[in-house]
Amino acid sequence: MTPIKKVLIADNDSAHTKELTLFFLREGYAVETARTTKEIIEMICNTEYHLILCDTTLPDTSVTALSSKVSMLKSNCKHLVFMGNNSGEELMELYKATGNPAFLKPVQNIILKKILAAKQ
Repeated sequence: MTPIKKVLIADNDSAHTKELTLFFLREGYAVETARTTKEIIEMICNTEYHLILCDTTLPDTSVTALSSKVSMLKSNCKHLVFMGNNSGEELMELYKATGNPAFLKPVQNIILKKILAAKQ
């Protein structure tokens, strides 16, 4: 039996987290959530994730600080994707600095399906 892949959604916007959680549950993933970078780090120390969707504006970090934590975030994660309300330029800079995709929020389901298809 194939183990269920786990997704970590790190977002302090509860409505967006709920929407993403429902999407991933319907797609057959196990979902865990975090609201701060500190929570993410605690969670990745104990669990391996197939995908982490990480908001760029968590209350305890900035986009710049977040990009410096990428190697830590990726330590127990196959794929890392950023999402945020930042300017297109900031998201592009985050992508250039980390090599991880960065999308404007709210991330549409069609984009999520493409991410999942590419990240199998």
